[in-house]
Amino acid sequence: MAYFAMKAHLLLGGPGQLPEDGPLMLYPILLSWINALPGESLLMLRLADLLVACVAGLLLLAMIARESGSRGWGPLLLGVPFLLGMNHTEFIQYGFKNSYQAAFIPLFAAILLWQRMDTPSTRRWLLVGALIALGVLLRETLAPFAVLAVATAWIGHGRRQAWAMCAGGAALALPLLALDVALRGDLTSLLDAYRGSGAVYSAQPQTLDLFMLAARRSVAAAPVPCALSVMATVVLLAVVATRRDRRLLSRSLFWFACALLPLIEPATKAGFPYHFAVMLPAMAMLCALAWRALLPASPKRTWLTIGVLAAGEAFLLVPPVLAQVKESRQAVAEVRQLVRHSWPADQVEQSNYLLAARMLRDAAPPGASASISGFMFSVYPLSGRLPPSGELNNLSARIIQLDLDPVRLAKELATCSPDLVLTTTRTDWPGAPELEQAVVMSSLYERIGVLPADPAKHYGIFGGTLYRRIKPGGHHCVY
Repeated sequence: MAYFAMKAHLLLGGPGQLPEDGPLMLYPILLSWINALPGESLLMLRLADLLVACVAGLLLLAMIARESGSRGWGPLLLGVPFLLGMNHTEFIQYGFKNSYQAAFIPLFAAILLWQRMDTPSTRRWLLVGALIALGVLLRETLAPFAVLAVATAWIGHGRRQAWAMCAGGAALALPLLALDVALRGDLTSLLDAYRGSGAVYSAQPQTLDLFMLAARRSVAAAPVPCALSVMATVVLLAVVATRRDRRLLSRSLFWFACALLPLIEPATKAGFPYHFAVMLPAMAMLCALAWRALLPASPKRTWLTIGVLAAGEAFLLVPPVLAQVKESRQAVAEVRQLVRHSWPADQVEQSNYLLAARMLRDAAPPGASASISGFMFSVYPLSGRLPPSGELNNLSARIIQLDLDPVRLAKELATCSPDLVLTTTRTDWPGAPELEQAVVMSSLYERIGVLPADPAKHYGIFGGTLYRRIKPGGHHCVY
């Protein structure tokens, strides 16, 4: 996303338009102004992402408090494991990698309004619809939640309220989409971006294997939330079966649906742990609902449960948190160093992304264009380079879209020739050998360096080869 924020900043500040490549990308566009600030832009974007995550976390705690029907220690102890899980490095990596946390803010705000719909009004339903639409625009794959929200409003409150929600969503989404299309120049580029992404993901040959691997890694990253959710599910099933409480049943089904809907994305394309992290807020709400169903009738039982939760979290969560706190002083010092200067040399040597960025900077003067591979988009803001064309911003994706035909890619490189090309040895996506063939077949480039794979480094499981253009090439590029 940092690449799109960088490119949007340059284009909005110049010709006053948005990048034609890529999907909607509302979140990086909204934060593109950060590139005008002094210091390392990628770091600043990650700090902004941290603030966004803090706001989303506070809203989640408010949701838990309302759904549990209690205040104080109970909702806090319920929420802490889920907040730690949602912000685990397995899911967020190093920040500003995806826009889920940003999308959570309007979605959580919509839920908080919905939770107070004892005396619903049309204005509130319009506002709820607008907030849900904003959440979907920030992360398009959350669209199934909008469908679930409309269906729930229709069933639980009536057709009129559901239509009001749809009207509110349309009133916000349609003007924003129209503005995006106008700044892009046409609708075709936006549709082509989604079609291209679909072609890339459909080429992933190990969808089920990746799904299961991502699921195991997600459980390993958030074992306490998973265990609490299982216990909450058992409690809710038992209470619903014994009390025949229809309202509790309907709310339980709603949160179950919210917990399961995120599985659509990793099941239909390459699955990664951050896809599963979207389940955590709904799982937290199941725990809050179980709290409301089981505990308030007995104060002694409530305080006993609070004590057990506190002891368990102290045992399971406090040690890793303390370990991170000990490292925070060094992290703050490193942030100050990056804001004032640049990446320390020892950190550059520990990251293949930073090494790749240094190679690109050293290989050609400022202003030279570059095309990367292996979905290493962060190399663009780290190196200060940009691709000559939106279609060539990720050669791994482009070779897939060209049916793994090196001849066709070689012709595109001859028509629109980047000054530098960084290939990849990444094997979890197809096309690495064909990409290398295309660069050689173009006869425009010479090999000037190799980025070796080194699993001991950050993102070191794959490397690549750097090529520099030695012949004139073509400049018929669509930026």
